[in-house]
Amino acid sequence: MKSIKKFFYAAMIAAGLATSFVACVDNDFDQPEIYVPEFDGQSNTTISDLKAKHTAGQFETIEEDLIIEGYVVSDDTEGNFYKQIIVQDSREGATGGIEVKINEKGLSAMMKTGQQVFIKVKGLVLGDYNGLIQLGGSTYQDGDYTNLAGIESALINEHIFLNGNPIDIQPKEVSLEELKDNDLYNSLVSTLVKITSAQFKDADGTLTYAEDSKSMNRTIEGPKGNKLIVRNSGYSKFWDVALPQGSGTIVGILSKFGNDKQMMIRSLEDVDMTGERFDGSTGGGSAGEVTLGTAVNSLNETFDAIVNYEDVAFEGWNNVYTEGTRKWQGKEYNGTKYAQASEYNSEDAKNVCWLITPGLDVTNAENKIFNFETKNGYNTGATLKVLISTDLATDVNSATWTELSANIASGTADKYSDWVKSGDIDLSGYNGVVYIAFKYEAEVGTTGGTFQIDNVTFNVAATPPADVTVTELNETFDNVTADSDVALEGWFVGTTAGDRNWIGKEYNTNKYIQASAYKSELASMEAWVVTPGLDLSAATNKNFSFESNAGYSKDETLEVFIATDFNKDLATANWQPLTVTLAPKNATGYNSGYTHSGDIDLSSYSGTVHIAFKYTGSTTNTGTWQIDNVKFNYTADGGDTGGGDTGGDTTPGVNLGDDSVSGATDLFISEYLEGSSNNKYLEIYNGTGAEVDLSNYSIKVGANGKMFADATDIPLSGKLPNGATLLIANSQAALSLPEGVTATTEYNTATYFNGDDAVALLKSGTVIDVFGVEGEDPGSSWDVEGVTGATANHTLTRKASVSAPNTTWTTSEWEVKDNETVSGLGSHTMN
Repeated sequence: MKSIKKFFYAAMIAAGLATSFVACVDNDFDQPEIYVPEFDGQSNTTISDLKAKHTAGQFETIEEDLIIEGYVVSDDTEGNFYKQIIVQDSREGATGGIEVKINEKGLSAMMKTGQQVFIKVKGLVLGDYNGLIQLGGSTYQDGDYTNLAGIESALINEHIFLNGNPIDIQPKEVSLEELKDNDLYNSLVSTLVKITSAQFKDADGTLTYAEDSKSMNRTIEGPKGNKLIVRNSGYSKFWDVALPQGSGTIVGILSKFGNDKQMMIRSLEDVDMTGERFDGSTGGGSAGEVTLGTAVNSLNETFDAIVNYEDVAFEGWNNVYTEGTRKWQGKEYNGTKYAQASEYNSEDAKNVCWLITPGLDVTNAENKIFNFETKNGYNTGATLKVLISTDLATDVNSATWTELSANIASGTADKYSDWVKSGDIDLSGYNGVVYIAFKYEAEVGTTGGTFQIDNVTFNVAATPPADVTVTELNETFDNVTADSDVALEGWFVGTTAGDRNWIGKEYNTNKYIQASAYKSELASMEAWVVTPGLDLSAATNKNFSFESNAGYSKDETLEVFIATDFNKDLATANWQPLTVTLAPKNATGYNSGYTHSGDIDLSSYSGTVHIAFKYTGSTTNTGTWQIDNVKFNYTADGGDTGGGDTGGDTTPGVNLGDDSVSGATDLFISEYLEGSSNNKYLEIYNGTGAEVDLSNYSIKVGANGKMFADATDIPLSGKLPNGATLLIANSQAALSLPEGVTATTEYNTATYFNGDDAVALLKSGTVIDVFGVEGEDPGSSWDVEGVTGATANHTLTRKASVSAPNTTWTTSEWEVKDNETVSGLGSHTMN
């Protein structure tokens, strides 16, 4: 094997040039040789495969003769990186990256950004720092803790080899909304990305990237309110520079710290935020705009899910103002979180702001009670009204509001009186969907008026069924309320000892459920959380999975059971233990990151079963277990559908239709839904007259004007019967589909569009059908058939007259429907 001609080739060039300046002048002197490093060898494993060898919380010395290759994407010139390089596996489209700890300063002089490196990892050590996998040289002790040490300077040449000159690195373009997908995010950790649309949330012209000698977290947010931490060193050269106040792009290396998703920039050149700011909490909506709420059967909002001092963003709620400059905001004081509307400045204009519930469906309610609590602060001249409407549409002012008779807390000049219960509001005179609004008003000249709202409750007191049977469960616990008892649809939460149940938790927007024994004074604790009934009757693929995370984990345990006879009484059910791989315990501190349990095979079961997580807490030590990403998806047998009715099929997301249809020249995109948050669906239709093999087809998303040739190919699989649709859903989509319609999340990335991203259907690698204009970034959306911004926050359906795919975006082929219209998903009509 060849050795590297020169490792510190940049230094050698500099030394050669310096020598020429002190030599005698001679026009015939030899030019100094510029050494280009070479590595005469090849890698034999990938960065991702190497990382897969690591067990969270452990240290593994690599004993195999393994070599990885990649490109350096970090740069320590500006001081935001220190004694480390970050290496990703390709110059663009990276699929894995890793942090390499090196006990040496000024690494960018040796290994510049874009430098290809080969790393012999035999003898090196894999470890993790609170979930971030790292490669180092050894370990060392710090008190009771074992830490990963960097590769020593003298050993660099034995492990790291340069190859060629540095080249340009192309960061992967991604939106903050896309990074909500944990699988996507984890695949991009320790790689270079470009956030396509963001702004610093708290930029005010004075807040700086960090503080002197003190590293700080700063938050960026996207147009739809999605957030990410930007971590900055207090020793960087730019720590005292004020954060930019505009919006734009930011390039950096993704990282993580426990459940925190983070990014680190290399220099201020990575930040380009000179555009106009957007409203990160509402997705850029204008003042006074209201999105129709989703009807719910129960509402119990203690506002614990809000983030301190941000605009309120509750699932399905509408937060608007019609005058003045203030909205309802999330607040926190001594651990109590609430919503508050305020008039802080007497010079402000009149302030009128609204907070409107999602639609409350009272149709089948036996007991229609709505209540809330208020707390007034300095309330001279400020008023709070509670109103109801049955016709909330697109404008808060267009609805017909009726004032409700409620015992609102009276105004006072005293500071922060106690919470005052409003009294129950009787809605027995209403049917259908209603909306409740809190309307805060403060006149010009008002001195310090505020009203605070908490414990908003609407419960339909209908007798629930003894059990709930579900055929699909995909629960990431994003709908739990932080620090409250878990209230998951159809789930059961209970305890047989102690005083704690499973509760909803949130940390840096990551929501999960957690069972904990916080104090040693507690009695022994058994907390159970039990899934709804999972009907396995027609299942051909029976897999159940979840993720777990151990906390202070000395003497508590988590067990997973299954029962076929659960009737809401824990003691009487016949629980059978299931074998799973749980997160390893950690006796000294919080375990790092979620650990996937592995799929649980339920193939030996039939009928309805229930899965239970049982947490047993210690009487002497603090312990916790956390659960997230609970999934149960099975493939049902299609059976006889009765000659053309929509029904199941052996391919997930396939919905049968009229199998007598014919005339389409090929498959085409039949429906597109781009709604709020992650509510995104894409539908493919087969009207060719014959069953089609989907393995010949794929989808591409040309994000932000990207050409399809440069976009990631998303191959399809399975069979699509004639007259059927393939309905693809975002993995976090939460809309209720028509009865009998199923969607698949297998091709989740095909829904990574935001209204301004073109989508293509390909056959054998050739584009045959498009939605949107390839290579064009329209800003936020395209107009369709006279509807401004139609491709964002709308549902679009291919007209029945269309019988062929089209490689040219032809808007006349599409019908625009209201936002999140789902009535047509899963079926399509072709003339």
